[in-house]
Amino acid sequence: DRGHMLPSADMRHDKEAQKSTFLMTNVAPQDKRLNRKLWKVFEGRTRVWAMLYTELWIVTGPIGHTGKLLGENEVCVPRAFYKAIYAPIQQLGIAFVMENKEEKGELISYMLTIDELELKLGIDLFPNAVFDKRRVDVQSWFPGATEK
Repeated sequence: DRGHMLPSADMRHDKEAQKSTFLMTNVAPQDKRLNRKLWKVFEGRTRVWAMLYTELWIVTGPIGHTGKLLGENEVCVPRAFYKAIYAPIQQLGIAFVMENKEEKGELISYMLTIDELELKLGIDLFPNAVFDKRRVDVQSWFPGATEK
């Protein structure tokens, strides 16, 4: 499947923006068992958080390479995908990593801190953000869940 880094459904408010989500610069090869199941649930949850927190900064992308190449252009198949989310008004952050395969279980089990993700990637994802990157306020993102 073509995994959209920015889902088309997130851009329904603007026809041109939604059209741009189908450009190849916004897709990466994603296992259909991930794309059509847990990743799809995750995208829906992210939209709920966007309504709840009003403003989110989201950084999404592939991690690593499986060694598999697709098509005549030899497109690399990522090993995993990440999504980092920052709510600037509430000064909250959360990150997730999922392997590029069928993933099962609850979304919360793929959660990590922004700091943990930045260490994996070697990138400062939110350099000007003001929040504790070493902590996830689990209750703010998953009410009723226990702390990690």
